[in-house]
Amino acid sequence: MSKTVEEVGLIVGGIGLALASGPVGLIALQGNVAVMNAMIGIGLTTALTGVGLALRPNLPAVGAANTLNFTSGPSPRRVGYGRSLTPQMPPTYASFPPSQNVLTTNEYLHLVYTLTGHEISSFDAVMINGSVYNFGTDLLYDPAGAGDTLWHVYPDGNSTANDFYWQHMFFEFDFGRDWGAQPFPNLAASDPTWTSACLQHGCAKVHVLCRYDSGWTAVFPSGQIPNIQFLITGKKLLDPRVVTAWASLSGYVKYNYIVDNNGTVWVQQNSSGTSGASRPNFEANDSSGFTLGDGGLSWRSSGEGMTTISFCADSNPQGHLLNGRLVNDAWIPNFAVNQYAIIEAPLGYLQQATVAGGTTGASEPSNFSENVGGITTDNAQTWVCLGRSWNAINPSNPALVVNDYLQNSDYGFDAPAATIDASATIAAANVCEEQQLIIWNADGTKVYENQYACDGIFDFSSTRFDVLTALCGSMAGWCVPPGDLWRIFAGAYQTPTIALGDSDMRGPVKGDWRLPVDKVLNTVGASYVPAFLPTNPGGATSLTQVPGTWQSQSAPEYQANGLAGKPNYLNSEDGGQILRQKIQLDFTTSLWMAQRLEKITMMRTRFQQTFALPCKSIALQLEAGDSFSWTHVRWGIEAATFEATQCGITWEGSGGGASGGAENDVPVIGVDLIARQTDPSIYEYQGPTSAGDYGEYSPYGITGVMTGVE
Repeated sequence: MSKTVEEVGLIVGGIGLALASGPVGLIALQGNVAVMNAMIGIGLTTALTGVGLALRPNLPAVGAANTLNFTSGPSPRRVGYGRSLTPQMPPTYASFPPSQNVLTTNEYLHLVYTLTGHEISSFDAVMINGSVYNFGTDLLYDPAGAGDTLWHVYPDGNSTANDFYWQHMFFEFDFGRDWGAQPFPNLAASDPTWTSACLQHGCAKVHVLCRYDSGWTAVFPSGQIPNIQFLITGKKLLDPRVVTAWASLSGYVKYNYIVDNNGTVWVQQNSSGTSGASRPNFEANDSSGFTLGDGGLSWRSSGEGMTTISFCADSNPQGHLLNGRLVNDAWIPNFAVNQYAIIEAPLGYLQQATVAGGTTGASEPSNFSENVGGITTDNAQTWVCLGRSWNAINPSNPALVVNDYLQNSDYGFDAPAATIDASATIAAANVCEEQQLIIWNADGTKVYENQYACDGIFDFSSTRFDVLTALCGSMAGWCVPPGDLWRIFAGAYQTPTIALGDSDMRGPVKGDWRLPVDKVLNTVGASYVPAFLPTNPGGATSLTQVPGTWQSQSAPEYQANGLAGKPNYLNSEDGGQILRQKIQLDFTTSLWMAQRLEKITMMRTRFQQTFALPCKSIALQLEAGDSFSWTHVRWGIEAATFEATQCGITWEGSGGGASGGAENDVPVIGVDLIARQTDPSIYEYQGPTSAGDYGEYSPYGITGVMTGVE
């Protein structure tokens, strides 16, 4: 779909919209000589300048509201990235079938809650009126004697009365697989109005069955429906770091795989070796078991494609209980699996069956191998690991989230994959998964987390630009619109790629040495959505409910006051005046991550120099988001590091035509840069150095004990 300039717009730290006067509109240039020549040929001499915004500390709120109003009518579909708790929402379907509601001792209300407009990775827990119910302990599937293939709220063993909804609330879950089958067979069997046409294609949803009993009226007083929410891990994400194409003269070990142009998976059969020089015609015969040589190695076709494997089209829409979560993968219990069949289990890893007709066990293995060639025994079936699948094992990686959002045609920017710079996405994804030390326990163990994560929900009605800005904000990053390609950046110091000096300028330099006083900060706070609160850090794993979790909270402020290893801008440069800003972090659930993002926001305002540099063609090497060093002797700037926040190509007459006439001028190509000062210290954060020294983190919330390994 087309986007207006406002929608594509001013993206954090980014530029890249080349605007020309007149009806030409958006032009993808970025150094394309053919386009330059064509434009010169039609007499277009307007300088092309980028549109950008170097700093936007106050991110817009885009998260789904966590309040419920039944008078609001239908609500837009939602999108969930990473782990998040669904907001309070009205059901999309409600039914009170007459045939089930004859006696007051058994009356049934059927509700369907539509959670997202896409398939999700897992259901992690259910929350009823603020209490968490975990799979495998509080929720059991078809317990002994029930025979109803429903998930039951199950008693804790002390007494039936201790479990308020025991025998009064039941569930059917659907991940949103678009497979055309009935997602809720129990609902269809009980309610004739829920027909075979009621599928809600591609939407994750839950059927909740509420049973009223006149002998236990406290459960649904006056017919009141409890507040039901679901903790989920959201959309599956493609990971461009996983290379699936066959490559010539490359080393492969046994059980490495490639994907042909039809999407069929081929598995390498030699113990090790190097592929041939020419690509064989995999597509000519890719039926299961067919073997093909490439001049160096032997490949065997699985007969299965990426779509089928990722689709997880097994016989159980309820998924499988694994490590306390209801996971969405293709493993099937008590099932005879064809030899060479491939499944994705766990998410992000491929396993291939090695036994003809081997039958799986009753419960999914909790320790599938994640190493190429690793073996997992599953009853009479044996699986060999093929390594990483094309799906990300970390669905909270912000760079991969932004990559997915840009490509989505329903709620994103509908950008073809070929228009997104894969190398930039990979670099940003790696930055997001760098490890940060957050807790140093008294026993010497240490706890780490990913540098950046994106966990949250928004709906289809959200403004695209606001969503993209907020998603980028979760990694202190930005997204550069095309240009020739979209480019995704995570917040990190980049080593300069080139050095520029006075001799590389084609005109006078203009600059601002200081930001306006209302733009400079020494104190930054944040609103974020904690997955757990400091009173129980382990709650992120155990899902133990702590009041206030998954509700917007204020993180401890980061203040540059010279304490706990922080810089002392407050007193050394700002005369003791507190310069405060509060940022919105709708997709941040970690107390520690929120504080790191606060510091980055503050530090970016402390490096204030911004210059307009009219460069010669040497600067064509730079793109928006790149760093370079710059020396300007007159102003005492010696190899200082700057970011290119705007790049624009311009043509200027040389003034030296053969006959002295302007009509004979040879145009000179130049690059106009807007450069913003940057520094490694912007992204540096001192973590704990001992059990009693929290580094730059606030001691608020760091006193709990988390299990972790160094």
